[in-house]
Amino acid sequence: MTRQPPSPARPAGPNRQERRRRIAAIQKAPDIAQRFAADMKVATGLHKQGRVREAADLYRRITKAYADHPEVRIAWSNLGAALQGLGRLDDAVHALKKARALRPDQPAPHHNLGMALLNRGDLSEAAESLERAATLDPGFADAWVGLGLVHQRTGNLPGAEEAWERALAARPDLVEPRFNLATLYARSGRREAALAAFRACLERQPRFPEATYAIGRLLEESGDFAGAAGQYLEALRLVPGVEAIHDQLGLALRALARSDAGKASALAEAWRTAFPQNATAARMAAALADGVSAPAEGAPADGGPAAPETGARAIPAPTVDAAPEATESRVPELLKEAVSAALPPAAGALSVLDAGCGDGLLAPWLKPYATTLVGVDTSPARIAGAGDRGLYDRLEARAPAEHLADAPAAYDLVVAGDLLPALGDVGPLFAAVAGALETGGVFAAATEALAGPTGVELLPSGRYAHSEAHLRTAAEAAGLAVSDLARETLRLDGGVPVDGFVLVARKRPR
Repeated sequence: MTRQPPSPARPAGPNRQERRRRIAAIQKAPDIAQRFAADMKVATGLHKQGRVREAADLYRRITKAYADHPEVRIAWSNLGAALQGLGRLDDAVHALKKARALRPDQPAPHHNLGMALLNRGDLSEAAESLERAATLDPGFADAWVGLGLVHQRTGNLPGAEEAWERALAARPDLVEPRFNLATLYARSGRREAALAAFRACLERQPRFPEATYAIGRLLEESGDFAGAAGQYLEALRLVPGVEAIHDQLGLALRALARSDAGKASALAEAWRTAFPQNATAARMAAALADGVSAPAEGAPADGGPAAPETGARAIPAPTVDAAPEATESRVPELLKEAVSAALPPAAGALSVLDAGCGDGLLAPWLKPYATTLVGVDTSPARIAGAGDRGLYDRLEARAPAEHLADAPAAYDLVVAGDLLPALGDVGPLFAAVAGALETGGVFAAATEALAGPTGVELLPSGRYAHSEAHLRTAAEAAGLAVSDLARETLRLDGGVPVDGFVLVARKRPR
């Protein structure tokens, strides 16, 4: 960056005057175009690195320092995209309206504003902006995709279908609108069309667990239990920690065993071999090998659960002019903030468990708290990745709940970054956490938020969303006192914020 725009003004009069003088000097400089381009390059570089707060701050300063520059719309547009990534939707709408006002003849500002309004729940205004973007450029696929999402949320499914078909006509390579159409076909009973569309998604994006799982559900509903089981196994290779898919696979194999016990046993053995740490797979393989057609422990009753309703994929990203979409998870940052608010400054004196540690993303900020830092995850490959960080004192490839059960009063702090979305009822885990915590010990976790007031729901991604009531009830029953339960944006899914909860609780004295 050749010269960064001035820092935000302080309240004092002389400093504000000096700021205005410097901004005026920048506007009159002969190399203003080069300065603007250089400063925007730095801001978009921060955005690409996932340093979204810093990028947003720099975008905002650029809008002030270069207020009269003909391309300042780009800074306003990218500021809106960054603010969406931070979950600040009101501020994002304000910035994007600024961008639209500067160039109302361009489709991208209308699209970006429409998506921010959609995220905020202003569906009528969102439809207006997205329709304007599509009118200005009928080949603007993202505008059609966004408009389809608006129609889907308002219950206008024919309108959603038409919009997503228009998106694919403009961009046949897009996967998300094709997945959304497949979902609509399945909902309306057009099973063959749905299967074809889901399979077309996999042709374009082979590592797509939602589509793989959806094909399995359709095959299971049609009575092809062997085909369904194969799809569930493939989905589990992509998302091995999602217990709901393990449960569904068990149900499919139990149904298959009634007509082809040998095939069911072979598939169960393949399941057990692929996932040797999974107790459900081990029980099912043993039962079928012994000629017993019984469900795995904890599996649903005969007939299984209804197929999880597959919702429209939340896409697309804001169409930023020079900055990328911010997509990485905010969970590590949010948990760090929550724990720092609940505990004294890190002093290396606590026994800490990273439950469901994955590749160890939480370890860099957990380590300063720990005299002993333990990481547990069901995936040996992820445990190996966590070990490469060199920050854990001990790592175990094991189910976190099993580890907790074997560690009474062993920990001062237990953190679960991405464990709860793999569970349905969190009650058993919370009870295990309470048993493993010292009195007064802290538990911090994140999970996706259920739209409804109560209950738990399996999402199309194979992840669970939990209601606030479910989390509070489970904590209370386990003897954990909730000290904070904040609703936050956990990440972006194709540019649309995914809401969730960040929970902090302490173990009550007995």
